[in-house]
Formats: sequence, C-alpha cells, structure tokens
Amino acid sequence: DPVTTPCDHTFCLECITANWSHGNRSCPVCRGNLDAFGATMIHRHIRSLIVKLRSGNVPKQIAAATALCNLAANNQLAANNQVNQDAIREAGAIPHLVALLQFGNPHLQVIASAALCNLALNNQANQAAIIGAGAIPHLKSFIERENLKPRVQQISPELFLLVFPGE
Repeated sequence: DPVTTPCDHTFCLECITANWSHGNRSCPVCRGNLDAFGATMIHRHIRSLIVKLRSGNVPKQIAAATALCNLAANNQLAANNQVNQDAIREAGAIPHLVALLQFGNPHLQVIASAALCNLALNNQANQAAIIGAGAIPHLKSFIERENLKPRVQQISPELFLLVFPGE
C-alpha cells in the first residue's frame, strides 16, 4: 500500500507508519516536515487494518486487531490517543471488532474486547458507537465467561458501566 508524502517521496504505508510511530515526523529522504501529512497517514493506516480485519485470515486479523488496540491506547501516530480513537471510529472499525468478538476465535475475542475497552476510554462518541454496533451483549458474555469483570472495571470503567449498569 504505497503512500506519497507532500514532498513527493513514496513509501510503503507500513514503513512510513513505523517511522512515524517512533516519533520521526520528517521525511526519511529529504527530512521535510510531515506533521500536516499525519492525519492522512493515520486514516490510510487504519483503513488498511480494517481490510485485514475483514480478510478471514486469522493471523492477519490478529495483527490488525492488535494494531488497532495499540493505536486506541496510546499516541503512536497522533499527538494524543483521542485523535487515534476518533480516527478508528470514523474509519468504521468498531463494527468489525464487534464481529470478531462475536464470531472470532478465542485469541481474536480477547484482542477485540481489549480494543473496544481502549476505544471506550474517555471517549463518549466511541462509547455510543460501541453500543450502536451491538457490542454490549457480546462483551458481557465474553467478560463473564473469561472472568474479566475486575480487570475491565480497572482498565475501562466507562465500558464496564455500559456493559454492567448499576454494578
């Protein structure tokens, strides 16, 4: 998935994203400033991860879900994780994560639930999207089956209250 920077240099999306996630905000070739290019790159990267989520290839799904989980939890690509969380929601990843939670293998279910926890953290728009995607019954079932209530309550109190209101 090639991307071309504003300074007209082309890189594979995965390579330039890795460069960006290590704090390098300049073109590897000419050292031109890429700060303005960041939002475009974030959205392209997330869209490429969604394609992998939908692939049906479990190793690719695991890698993509893990990457989305990490993006939602930290400021790997953006100035803060709120930007990443919003970009993930805007790209349409939440329904795909819910599908993995519902139909994926056990390893994928763990990653999908962690990604949804991270996306819900301090983000009301994502909380609404998670509810709208029908995640609550699947999250509740998964959390109870895996005995994760204390962990989810600690990691994502907002999501915990959505899944277990009144507890």
